[in-house]
Amino acid sequence: MKIETIEVVIKKAHADKYGHVNYKKYLDVFCIGQDDFAKKRGISFSEIEKLYGFRSVVRQINIEYLEQVFPSEKVRIGTQIERIGNTSFSYKQEILRAERVITRLSVTIVMIDKSGKPVSIPQDVRIKMC
Repeated sequence: MKIETIEVVIKKAHADKYGHVNYKKYLDVFCIGQDDFAKKRGISFSEIEKLYGFRSVVRQINIEYLEQVFPSEKVRIGTQIERIGNTSFSYKQEILRAERVITRLSVTIVMIDKSGKPVSIPQDVRIKMC
């Protein structure tokens, strides 16, 4: 599936006392890529909730830290849909310095209704994701 890429400058707020991006703050950085992906595809979580009443919850997340990242550093975030199931989908993301992968993320998201029951991902949403 197609990869969407955005270039970002790492914020000082993402750093910890050691001067590098704190392991917990990587999720904030990856969210920038997810939001950009959704914008470029014309569908966001808030739009899905508005149109269908569906919410999204994270079922599983995995981050692999290969190198440190520092504030003011310019990196690229690559985001793509790794898999789409009936009620869930997975993002695959990478933070890159030049052409070198420095961090990887895989996250599985489940669509649920207001009662918390998993629901099928609508066909038009699937099309936009791919």
